[in-house]
Amino acid sequence: MTFILKGWASLRSLLFSGLLIILPACGGTPVSPSSPVRRTPETATAPATALVITGPEVVHTGSNVIYKATATLSNGVTIYNATGTWDTDNPGVATIDSNGALTAQRPGAATITATFRGMSATATVQVQSTTAARAHLEDLLEIMQMYFVRRSTIAWSSLRTEVFRAAADARTVPETYPAIRLALQRLNDRESFYTQSDRETIGGAPDTCGAVPASVSRLPSTVGYVRVEGCNCQTSAAITAFAEALHRTIATADRFGVIGWIVDLRGNRGGNMWAMLAGVGPILGEGIAGYLMYVDREYGREYRAGAALSVGEVFAQVAAPYTLRNPYPKVAVLTDGSVSSAGESIVAFFRGRAGARSFGMPTCGHHHLQEDFPLSEAAVLHLTTAEVADRTRTTYEGPINPDEFIADPGQAIDRASAWLQAGN
Repeated sequence: MTFILKGWASLRSLLFSGLLIILPACGGTPVSPSSPVRRTPETATAPATALVITGPEVVHTGSNVIYKATATLSNGVTIYNATGTWDTDNPGVATIDSNGALTAQRPGAATITATFRGMSATATVQVQSTTAARAHLEDLLEIMQMYFVRRSTIAWSSLRTEVFRAAADARTVPETYPAIRLALQRLNDRESFYTQSDRETIGGAPDTCGAVPASVSRLPSTVGYVRVEGCNCQTSAAITAFAEALHRTIATADRFGVIGWIVDLRGNRGGNMWAMLAGVGPILGEGIAGYLMYVDREYGREYRAGAALSVGEVFAQVAAPYTLRNPYPKVAVLTDGSVSSAGESIVAFFRGRAGARSFGMPTCGHHHLQEDFPLSEAAVLHLTTAEVADRTRTTYEGPINPDEFIADPGQAIDRASAWLQAGN
């Protein structure tokens, strides 16, 4: 259901920071998303001209359902997940928390209320009785159909029929696991998966992210070199320190006569994408580096004057940004099978850049944005809701292949160096 409301918009937007997740399938350590360090005054104070709340009109007893709100501000900016507070007039039928997560308690009707900066709107939710198994599958399929990034490619009616046929005899949630496995298979998505407390994971690709020992041979004086490792940055101070350290490394390696750069991403397991973007920005170049693509919207990722930002919000920034002696040079990017998550975002950002070429082995292939949707009985659906794209809006499925496949690490860096010097 969709409700159009009038009122004031909140700036709380989790989708900006969702890119920073490292997927455990590639061996990374989850990193807490960072908040913007600066946002434009206009966005921070602009009133909303419209507000849309989305969520199902009918839910089943025992269901856990997320309701979301989207605000359009007077300055044209759209804020997603712009929730303030939520309430219900009938907690015996349905409760709802401050994040819009509704739990259906028993059959009946409940009116939920969303409040935004002093403005409120209501919607009626009908709770129907059903088995725990049916309610669990209904919630899971509802979430998939609403938020899966490639939902327009799925024949949902056929999928639902097939899934419920597989769970025809299920009465408990554990008995639905074969049907859940089938539903995830039909998405044809290697990253979405399902977990429940004390039980095995369903779906998701196995860990195939190998680590190839990276070696660096002696480079000619005309080639600059910087290694970009993953950033397990938990605080704004750590993000800034990481980015500034990369700027210092680049400044030290830069010198008269440098005609090109090697950006070595081998072994980068991800972490905070904003820190890496701000840090490698002098070589990547100013402007849009790439996008986060949803079915119905996109967010640009930019580097400008030492800052990594999106839609006017700064997520990482160095105090004294470095500028290359030779602006916008040729760049050779080195990759291997251990590059994953946010590290793969940096690979994609260079893929769309003129004068850049990649060498080595395919990346891990776990670089899409996932959101966690809680279900009944402590289960969680980890669903792919957005894709990383380069500056040409090209998205990548699975591992990102290099321009030149080279298995031997030493040969990869030698070939990259030779390509940089060719024609100069």
